[in-house]
Amino acid sequence: MDSWRTISSDGNTVILKRFSGLELKPIGPDELAETDIKVGCAVDVETTGVDRFTDSVIEVGLQVFFFEAESGKIVGKGESLNHLQDPGKPINELITRITGIKNSDLKNQRIDWNAVAKLIDSSHLVVAHNAFFDRSFIDRNTTYSSRPVWGCSLRQIDWVKHGCTSSGLQMLAAFHGFFSKAHRALQDAQMLVHLLDQDKHYVQELYQNAHAPRVIVKLNNTPYESRSLLRESGYRWSPTTKTWSQSVLKEHLKTSLSKLSDVYMGKEPQYETIDIPLSENFKV
Repeated sequence: MDSWRTISSDGNTVILKRFSGLELKPIGPDELAETDIKVGCAVDVETTGVDRFTDSVIEVGLQVFFFEAESGKIVGKGESLNHLQDPGKPINELITRITGIKNSDLKNQRIDWNAVAKLIDSSHLVVAHNAFFDRSFIDRNTTYSSRPVWGCSLRQIDWVKHGCTSSGLQMLAAFHGFFSKAHRALQDAQMLVHLLDQDKHYVQELYQNAHAPRVIVKLNNTPYESRSLLRESGYRWSPTTKTWSQSVLKEHLKTSLSKLSDVYMGKEPQYETIDIPLSENFKV
């Protein structure tokens, strides 16, 4: 399959249209009564940087959508939320270049985190394009019930299988014939829903993978020399516990453990496995 969905018949031109908002049918809660329709919520945050411990959220965007879990078809959209947050200090110029957000836009702004939690709590599936990142900032600022299951459209959809050679949100949008100018939270959340709406198999695959049993593999006393191999293998370093860990599908656990001999350079691997409740998917 060609990556470019809007390529011309001669193969020399790709047409991209600016994304200007969701065209899905608005659906109210009353219309969902006694149906099997699931509630999804696409989430995106803009921050002062990438460190979840020291950086702050400056914007949050959420877009509710409705879908059929079995078929993957998105059937409509619900409410949206978009709030700015004053981080209490000036943001750097790079963040402004990326997002278009200026310090003057943030002055005295406050996110209503209770409203954020309410939308998340009302959802069956919460989707972010890098769920580890977005969830870490959401969880630091608010709490919600154990009902929602987090899914990651970056990791839980096999984009290569679907013909896309890059998995960044902007590049995936281009592959599907649309683009947007700036990284803004609500626009990115809505663009993610629009991307998922391009092929019903996307939501179907994401929903199934988000509900597949997973375990955390936590490694102890790893050789310092193996840090590059660990990163390449998908492990993440925790400065708090001083350990490397990653979550894997339970069905892939045996394969994952078989590769640890390379990490420990022939010595006996030291690890523990922890079952992950679905409510703690992508929780850092």
